[in-house]
Amino acid sequence: MQTQPIFTRGPESTGYSPAMDPDAPPYPPATRHAVASRLLLTALLIAGPASALTPDEAVRAAVSGSPSLRAALRDLDARRARVLEADRARNPVLYGSGTGEHAERLGSNERSGSDRLAADVGLRAATDVGTTFDVSVDTSLAWTRLNPDPSNTSDLVNGPEFGLGAGLTVRQPLLRGGGEGRVLAALREARAAVTAAERDREEAASLLVRDVLTAYWELWYAAASASVEADALAVVERQRAEMGQRAAALGTVPATDVLRLDAEVAARRRRVSDARGLVETRQLTLARLMVVSPDHGLTLTTTGSPDVVVPTAALDELVRRATTASPARAAAAARIASARESRSVADDETRDRVDLVASVGATTLWDEDGRFAGNRPGFTALVGIEWELPIGPSSADASLAAADAAVAAAEAREEIEVVRVEADVARQHATLRTATATLETLAESVRLSSALADTEAQRLRLGTAIVTDLILAQQAAREAELARLRTETDRAIAATTLNHLTGDLLVRYELQEGP
Repeated sequence: MQTQPIFTRGPESTGYSPAMDPDAPPYPPATRHAVASRLLLTALLIAGPASALTPDEAVRAAVSGSPSLRAALRDLDARRARVLEADRARNPVLYGSGTGEHAERLGSNERSGSDRLAADVGLRAATDVGTTFDVSVDTSLAWTRLNPDPSNTSDLVNGPEFGLGAGLTVRQPLLRGGGEGRVLAALREARAAVTAAERDREEAASLLVRDVLTAYWELWYAAASASVEADALAVVERQRAEMGQRAAALGTVPATDVLRLDAEVAARRRRVSDARGLVETRQLTLARLMVVSPDHGLTLTTTGSPDVVVPTAALDELVRRATTASPARAAAAARIASARESRSVADDETRDRVDLVASVGATTLWDEDGRFAGNRPGFTALVGIEWELPIGPSSADASLAAADAAVAAAEAREEIEVVRVEADVARQHATLRTATATLETLAESVRLSSALADTEAQRLRLGTAIVTDLILAQQAAREAELARLRTETDRAIAATTLNHLTGDLLVRYELQEGP
């Protein structure tokens, strides 16, 4: 089966998302093409039921309009934004401040005061090993006033005095938060969460394609079954008309035969009604997956017979591919990696905080005439250790226990997923193998039962057969054809499900997030 790409392969987990770019279009190009395809499909549906729907068109409409897939994409955007948040946490920060101060002080025999303008600017940065640097520069402009005689309002003003200082402070965590492994744990956790979200999106996309194709072939079977039932009704109605004419004109047909045909016509009409109801149910199921209105859904028709890519690999090879490439299995493995990185972050929080701190600085002061206060700048230096020890059990210990439990739960869920995938592959492979082997036998059964029904109808016209034999032969022919249609549908659904479990649907429709 030839398919056209629905989505192009998206970016790798670099932290970029179109949602973060204000100049980016609201949808990536491939998504906009899918939306255009869905609008065209909707226009065809509005035009009437004459336009038969292909499987690829149904998948395109579902992928472009699915709220669940759109939610998965938005979850992925949110996870990518978390990567940027964690990555930019160590970006340099420029800070500063400016102040103005006026102060007056009263003594027993004097009044004094001061005015001061100050400003400072600094740059704070962190490294991948936890070291933080804080470089700052500050400047000031100050005046002092003194009034030795409180009875006099005149002040003696001194200044202005200019001050300039610079400093560097370095902090290195020795335990909590120290080392590249600890500092980048949050970033690795965010990236692991992105990988898990990518696998979840792929799983949602593959499930959606599987469900759409399954609903499509179920609709095909329902429509084909309805056609078989309608043809059978037409045949028995024609035979009833013939028998009625013979009974009225010649009187050679027993009344019981006419009554049996009347009962068969009533039974066939009920079957036709049930078959048409099943068609509408299948149409509405497919319409829901394609995100079209129920009114438009009731115009959906399929085309052709099931044409799917049937896996030909042996069971053990399919199991191996499913356990390594299955979207659900990959999503479970990605969640384990994310849980382990979360545990690493929680483990770091349980460590005691011991930081080595060092700072150096220099300051100068001069008056309005440019005279320094002293013959050189003043220097400061500091080296110290800061520590923080919790008393008793801390909340970080509880967080670590929760993280340990989350890792164990994620690992258990992966085991469950592996067992489920293996069982699903084995079951679908058995269904596919049985259906493939049965189809040839059913085709022969349809041919023979149809020939028998034709023979019984001819014998009835010649008067050498009874109506009951004809009814039984026609029922056998109809049931053989319905069994063939059901088996063909089961074969298509089993092949589609196997392709989903092994990840082939993602490759075929190019729904993978990255290489």
